[in-house]
Amino acid sequence: MITYEEGGVIIPDGLLTKCVPDINLDAVQHRLSQDDFKQFWNRARMHVAINFKYNSHLLKAFILIFLVLFVFGIAGGWTRTWGKIVIIGLFLMCVICGILLFVNHGLIKKKLKSFFEQENREMWNSRGLYWSYVERRIYTSNNRYRTVATIELRVDSSALGYQAPGLFEQSSLQGVNDGQVDGQHPQQNQGYSATNNYSGFPSYS
Repeated sequence: MITYEEGGVIIPDGLLTKCVPDINLDAVQHRLSQDDFKQFWNRARMHVAINFKYNSHLLKAFILIFLVLFVFGIAGGWTRTWGKIVIIGLFLMCVICGILLFVNHGLIKKKLKSFFEQENREMWNSRGLYWSYVERRIYTSNNRYRTVATIELRVDSSALGYQAPGLFEQSSLQGVNDGQVDGQHPQQNQGYSATNNYSGFPSYS
């Protein structure tokens, strides 16, 4: 489930395996378009696609081996010498799959963090935005804590006073209409603060 905060969009990392989600750009002051987001999301998904595929195969193998081990044990295979060897082998295969899943999860986290750092330097920091991979501990309804990995898009704290370029244009036009008298040029609007002067950002519809 995608959640929103002032200046931030929080997306579960599991959505990287699915279609590009739609997000509400109001939370990040429309500093990017939906098309910008979709292109970024596809780049991020492709960057770790092979790792998610490995995760899927490893998880299926783990479940299958565990079921075979369970059925073999129920059928009394452990009572024979060769059966014990098979059970030990299956158990070790389960352990190996679990270790590989853990390692692959770490690789996904490392690759995403590196990818976000590169994207932030090359594209998003100039717009006052940054992407990050965050792991949160949340309290569940079962009175337990669990770790949830999220991908977060946030407006840089130093740029939170910024308004979308479309709002500047609207305010400017309003100032012209209000300030023009007998064909004279209107006085320059002095209402903009220094923190809101972000004329360098591109406008997005």
